[in-house]
Amino acid sequence: REEPKHIVPVEICERIIEELVVEPDVEDPQKRRALLACALVCKAFYTFSRAAFCKHVSIMRWDLFAGFKALMTAHPDLRDHVESVYLSGRATRDDARPLRASGSLIPFAFYFERKLPRLRRLHICCMNPRWFYTVHPAFTQALGQFTSVTELYMRDVTFSSVDHFARLLDSLPNLEWMHCADLRWLQHRPQIFHPRP
Repeated sequence: REEPKHIVPVEICERIIEELVVEPDVEDPQKRRALLACALVCKAFYTFSRAAFCKHVSIMRWDLFAGFKALMTAHPDLRDHVESVYLSGRATRDDARPLRASGSLIPFAFYFERKLPRLRRLHICCMNPRWFYTVHPAFTQALGQFTSVTELYMRDVTFSSVDHFARLLDSLPNLEWMHCADLRWLQHRPQIFHPRP
């Protein structure tokens, strides 16, 4: 005789997943592992968990951008779930000198402009003098298409000038809140900057 299977009620697993889907500390992967465990319980939880994974996206290495892009291309319905994105300029988690200049920031802006309607929070991290980058003027135009972004976090970023920093801020049309730490610029002399009307 077959033993009865113990089934976790859908409501309980969904509640656990909802509790795990708070904006993650990108340096602490424990919650993401727990969420992955929930996703593997059964097919019913996989879809719910996958949508939850997309709510707060951490692209900690620039080479992971291609995988995120492929997922969003294959499943455009998941784009509506993305609320915050963390972009790092590192090549690996422990690499102090990334190989790629701007990490995933520039391809992210160009590929996802107007494609993430619920994105409200953008984190930009770890773009330093040793991997200094020059931003094409079209970058700020692409970033300006993220009209839903209201919060910006920047940490450990080097700009070419104060003007470069001001242009990035001015490009986000609905920015309401900003938190910055360890920002630098290579030129301190003021440049002419005309904010958008």
